[in-house]
Amino acid sequence: MEEQFREARVRAKSAIQSKWKAIADVRTLGWGGPIESIEAAFPFVRTSTSKLRDALSHHLPVLIFQSRESPPQKMEIVLAYRDSAGNPYRTRVAATSEVPNAHVLLLSEFAQAVWFALDQQMLPPPGEGRAFEEALIGLTGKALLEL
Repeated sequence: MEEQFREARVRAKSAIQSKWKAIADVRTLGWGGPIESIEAAFPFVRTSTSKLRDALSHHLPVLIFQSRESPPQKMEIVLAYRDSAGNPYRTRVAATSEVPNAHVLLLSEFAQAVWFALDQQMLPPPGEGRAFEEALIGLTGKALLEL
């Protein structure tokens, strides 16, 4: 069992490190929670959350991807939820505009890797000051988080 987790941790780290540049080319990353505060700030998310309310993985941050112009013209919110099989890293992407499937897949795979890394304590919890941000920058680069 430990071997499976070790391999999964390697895959998660690899996914974060291999996907961040493609995301950083068009989006900046932010995070937040609880879901109620995300819904208040970004009402377009409510359509996605209403169907998943009981299945949302509340212990994981909501990931917020915004386009790079100021103010951002496009945004995707990636939510974690637990599916019927118990997988806590399923994703739902809520967006302000139509999003190509390849972009949804990229954001979903990146988000799942970040959430797994959080649960495996490869990354510190986002609520602990700047530690999460600094650890994420260490795996990626500042470009992912800066405008």
